Amino acid sequence: MILNGKKTSTRNVAKIGKHSALLAIDLDPLAYAKRQVLKANLAQKNNKVSMNLEIDFNEKLSATGDIASKSNLLNTGYFILQKVYHDC
Repeated sequence: MILNGKKTSTRNVAKIGKHSALLAIDLDPLAYAKRQVLKANLAQKNNKVSMNLEIDFNEKLSATGDIASKSNLLNTGYFILQKVYHDC
């Protein structure tokens, strides 16, 4: 299929089955197929993790023994995010 002059493609993720085989499973093969797609989409969505993090940049950090406290580099914010990531 070509849309607006750009090529698009599709890919098969899973085979649900032939119409005749689906009739043996369920009387409404289309509804069964839609349920299977919904289950697959939910399973894929559950593998993703979302996280909300609030940071108060006005709060001063006290010095600790962590590597971020000892660093004189300009991008020390990386160490804070790295610690949050590894603590989760």
